[in-house]
Amino acid sequence: MSEVDAQPPKENPLTNILVNVLIPVIALSKLSKDAALEADPRLWHVGPIWALVIALALPLGYGIWFLFKHRKLNFFSVVGLASVLLTGGLTLFLWNKDGSVNPSAPFSLD
Repeated sequence: MSEVDAQPPKENPLTNILVNVLIPVIALSKLSKDAALEADPRLWHVGPIWALVIALALPLGYGIWFLFKHRKLNFFSVVGLASVLLTGGLTLFLWNKDGSVNPSAPFSLD
């Protein structure tokens, strides 16, 4: 078999979805609590900004690894980055440090 006929190794779709979508969502939800505001702070309560950085690092790192290995963009990494940026960015914009909704938010809860 020649080098032209050789197929590149297939990537595991479960790993792709876990690293690019599921784990960043879990990181945003579990790590984003601010330890200074919690009655019983945990080690993993790093605050919303650091939770966003950690959640962005996963699809970004996997996407860069995939780009170097396969010489093309990973669709799920792009979707994961966009998802984390939108949800984390909106959260940082809309909520105050005490957990209340920012009064300048374009919607109200009334």
